Amino acid sequence: MARNVSMNITDFQRLLLRSPEIASRGTRRALNDIKDDWVLKSRDVAPLDSSNLRRQISGEIASQGRDEHEIIITANASTDNFNYGYYIHEQDAGGKRLRLPGVEKKFLDKPAEMRESDWLKWIEEEVEEELSRGGW
Repeated sequence: MARNVSMNITDFQRLLLRSPEIASRGTRRALNDIKDDWVLKSRDVAPLDSSNLRRQISGEIASQGRDEHEIIITANASTDNFNYGYYIHEQDAGGKRLRLPGVEKKFLDKPAEMRESDWLKWIEEEVEEELSRGGW
């Protein structure tokens, strides 16, 4: 005796088609959290001369469509045509030592090196949460 089984997979197909958009939403949310954390951690280890440098550290997320996102962190502490942030970070502070303990010449790079694995977990968790909210 033959049996027929039929299934309606329309909802599944719809969910499958929406998955890239859903995952992208989770990624953007995580990147925003990462940007904020990166700025905060960079301010914590930036040299403290007049506190101008720490105040000038900022971040943004640049997106190229749904699939390409980039976090841009900048530190432009300029006075009288002299960029203190660039001098410290890119020119090794002219070879000079920094006065305070716990500060870093590579104040933008160091937090990224230290937090990279945490940030990757954040992205994974946000994407999973967003997919779960989306019906997966």
